[in-house]
Amino acid sequence: MTTTIIDITLPLDENTPLFPGDPPFVVRMATTIQTHGYATRTLTMGSHFGTHVDAPSHFREDGMTVGELPLEFLCGEALVLDISDSPNSLITTDELSSHDLTQARGLLLKTKNRRTHDAAWLPDLRHLAPDAARYLRRNTPIRLVGIDTLSIEGENDASFPVHHSLLTLDPPIFVVEGLDLRNVPAGWYSLHCLPLALRGGDAAPARVVLVPASASTIQGQ
Repeated sequence: MTTTIIDITLPLDENTPLFPGDPPFVVRMATTIQTHGYATRTLTMGSHFGTHVDAPSHFREDGMTVGELPLEFLCGEALVLDISDSPNSLITTDELSSHDLTQARGLLLKTKNRRTHDAAWLPDLRHLAPDAARYLRRNTPIRLVGIDTLSIEGENDASFPVHHSLLTLDPPIFVVEGLDLRNVPAGWYSLHCLPLALRGGDAAPARVVLVPASASTIQGQ
């Protein structure tokens, strides 16, 4: 029996959207098959490039680094929530509370942002409202939240209340940004999110895939 695996990772190249101010992605050949008999490349990129996982140390000096993240909270059952019909830039508490999140340990937000993955960063992308971040912490069992944009935070909020609410409190809610959910229907999945084991890192690119699962399997019915 063939298992369906859905890759929700952005490919990494010079055309991958870049968050404003982040280091550019640069790749160059270090050796070639023609000259050296084997090919290697030198890669230069920021820790938050492409599909990536934020660690608590992104905003907390004594926070857990990406190499220390517990894989049991990055891999497991997850709910893809399709909120792409909303015209609002803010993802609010009212919007989230209209869905049953009582069984969700992982939550992936599919928004209208999925149309921007082949273009540059746009300033009006959907993002989580600070009160919605607090709602997830206080009212759900969620330990991981992902979104199909390069930041779960509004671009103009320099105090970063969403990241602080999710990452810096105990227990942290881990953040995955830059997902590609364009071809993923809403529903339950088995999530496999594996960031690079970057020792001391505040974030790292990750390969993230989903395997469809029935509600009965997820909810133990």
